[in-house]
Amino acid sequence: MRRPPKPSHEDILWLQDYLPYRMAVVAARMLRDASRVYKSRRNPLTTPQWRSLGILANHEPLTATELCRISMLDKVAISRALAQLQRRGFVTRQRIDNDR
Repeated sequence: MRRPPKPSHEDILWLQDYLPYRMAVVAARMLRDASRVYKSRRNPLTTPQWRSLGILANHEPLTATELCRISMLDKVAISRALAQLQRRGFVTRQRIDNDR
């Protein structure tokens, strides 16, 4: 049985050179730094809450399903965020039969 050839230096995916990885690192750092600002305030918003508000500010009205798709958060996180935002008076919600 023959062994596959050893990959050359050019065949190796180096993460520091992979643009999607670098963008994810920058986004994570920006999120961490931003969270320091808004978590230092009284009654801070969670990440899903401020992400939901930011999206709704640009795209309202949206269904929870649409908000999940745009935010890339799962339905549980969005549902909790919206419930908390509604309790705090930041959003109003309407039940839509086909979205539950």
